[in-house]
Amino acid sequence: MDGLFYQISFWVLAVITVLSALMVTTMQNLTRGVIFLVFFFLGIGGLYFLMQAEFLALVQVVVYAGAVAVLFAFVIMLTPRVAEREIKQSLNLGAGFILAALFLALVLSLLLGQPWPELAAPGAGTITLGQLGQALLGEYLLPFELVSVVLLVALVGAVVIAGRNAGRGERKS
Repeated sequence: MDGLFYQISFWVLAVITVLSALMVTTMQNLTRGVIFLVFFFLGIGGLYFLMQAEFLALVQVVVYAGAVAVLFAFVIMLTPRVAEREIKQSLNLGAGFILAALFLALVLSLLLGQPWPELAAPGAGTITLGQLGQALLGEYLLPFELVSVVLLVALVGAVVIAGRNAGRGERKS
């Protein structure tokens, strides 16, 4: 990748990601918070793509951004009053900044205090997406399908539980 294009892309994606994360944590409207969460996930996917981790970028966009969008649609369909609900926040910015600064100092001290190994040559020990697909649909087919069934059961269970809770809410009104 061209150096200038890479730099500009990185900084644009970094700003989008950080601002979206900030908006998610400070947004009082749940609908807008989830929309910013999707932008956050897309920004992370873009950063993975810039690091030439195309598979992780694809998984990030499909699983996280796509799943959050579908989850958001389920929330709107199953609980229609959630979209209008406002979250009351008690912001203690001083304590938040102090905790964030302490956490940043801890992370930097851990990162700077570790010896970092030399990177391997490009292409050494890497597998292609085709090889990964062959492994998932060949040797690891049974675990792959079991995970799919578990996720399907969890989704059906969530819909059943939400349906029961919606029925209880209607009786109280």
